[in-house]
Amino acid sequence: MQDSISPYLPPTSFRPFLLLWVGQALSVLGGALSFTVATMWLATVRFPLSADKPALASALTLLSLSYVLSGILAAPIAGIWADHYPRGWLMRAADLTSGVLCSVVALLAFTGALSLPALYLLIALTAMSSSVHGAALSASYVLLVPERHLAWANAMMQSLWTGAGLLAPSLAAALLFRGGRHGLGTAFALDAASFFIAASLLFLVHVPPTPRRAAEKSPGLLAEGAAGWQFIRERPALLVTFLTFAALNFAAAPLAPLEPLLVREQLAADLARHGLSVAAGLALIGTVTAVGGLLGAALMTVWGGLNRGRGWLIFGLCAVSSAAQIVYGLSHSLWLTAAMMGLFVFTLPVADTHLGVVLQTQIPPDLQGRVFAVRRMLAQSVAPLSIVLFGHLAGQVPAGQLLASLGLLALVASLLPLLRRDVRRFGDE
Repeated sequence: MQDSISPYLPPTSFRPFLLLWVGQALSVLGGALSFTVATMWLATVRFPLSADKPALASALTLLSLSYVLSGILAAPIAGIWADHYPRGWLMRAADLTSGVLCSVVALLAFTGALSLPALYLLIALTAMSSSVHGAALSASYVLLVPERHLAWANAMMQSLWTGAGLLAPSLAAALLFRGGRHGLGTAFALDAASFFIAASLLFLVHVPPTPRRAAEKSPGLLAEGAAGWQFIRERPALLVTFLTFAALNFAAAPLAPLEPLLVREQLAADLARHGLSVAAGLALIGTVTAVGGLLGAALMTVWGGLNRGRGWLIFGLCAVSSAAQIVYGLSHSLWLTAAMMGLFVFTLPVADTHLGVVLQTQIPPDLQGRVFAVRRMLAQSVAPLSIVLFGHLAGQVPAGQLLASLGLLALVASLLPLLRRDVRRFGDE
C-alpha cells in the first residue's frame, strides 16, 4: 500500500524567506565575529608569548574541534527532529538557546571568570544548537520558497557565509584591540543579540507544517534515523554525489590551516620583491578569496542557474576548483596564488546552489532533515581527520606539495562520477 501525503500548498511568496534571511545574516555575522575574536583572544591575550606556542596550538585545536565535532555528533538527532517537529519552532528555540549560551560566555568574560574548559563546553553546546537550527533551516526551503526561486534562495544563503568571512576578521580585530580586556565579552554579547534578533524575526515568519506520508505506526527513533541513509542508498547517483563531496571536503580541509605555511615557504621571494610581509600576503589572499565567493554567490543570485545539465555543471565546477587547488599549491607568485584561491571559492556557491536545488526538489519534504543530516555528517566528519593528518605531515613535507597532491586527488574524485550516466543526468529527472 502506498503512503498517502498530507495536503500541501506550495509557497507563492518570497517575502517570508527574505525575513528569515535577514535574521540569518545577523546570526551568521555574529557567529563569525565571536569565533574569530575567540581565536584572536587566545593568540594575543591568553597565550601572547612565544613560549606559549604549544599551548596556543592545543587551545586553537580544541576550540575548533569543540565546535566541529559537536555539530557532527548532533546532526543525526537534529535531522530526526527537523522531520518530526515544527521547523519554525525548532529554529526559534535553537536561536534562543544559542543566544542564552553566548550570553553566558559574555557574562563570564566580562567578570573574568571564563576558563578555557567552560569556553570549550559552551562553544560545543552552541554548535549543537546550531546543528538543530541548520537541519530545520535546510529542510524549510521548499516550505517557504516557490520552486522557481529556490536557486536565488540558496545563492543568498551562500552569500552570507562569504560575506561574514570577509567582514569578520577586520571587525574582530577592531573589537578586540579597541575593546581591550572586554573585547571577548563584547563579541559574544553582540553574537547573543544577533541570535535574539533572529529569533524575534522568526516569530514573524510562518513556516508551514511539513507534508507527511501517513504511516500505520511510528517505526521508532533508530529506524527514523536510518530512513535518511536508506533513501540515499536506494539512489546510487545521490550516494555517489555525497561520497564525492566528502572526498572533496577531505582534500580542501587543510587549505586554510596550511595557508600561512605555504605563504611563508613558497611566496617569501615574491613577497620580498613586492615589499610585503607574510601578514600582508595572507590579507591579500584572504581578500581575493572572499571577493571570489561573493562574485559566485552574486552570479547565482542574478542568473538563477541551469534547469538541465546540472550534473555536468556541478562536477565540472568541482574539477575546476580542484585544478585551481593544484596550481595554488605549486605557485610561487602571490597574485597567482590569490587568483587561484579566488577561483576555487568562486565555484563553490555556483556548484552548491545547483546541488541544493536538486536535493530540495527531489527529496520528499518529510525526509529532507534526515537526508541533509547524513550529507552534513559525511561532508564534515572527514575534515578534522584531514586537518590533523596533513597538519602533521606539513612538518615534514612542504605545504604546497601537500595541497597540490590533495588537489590532484580532488580532481580525480570530481571526474570519476561523470563516467556514470545517472550522475551526468543528476537533477534532470
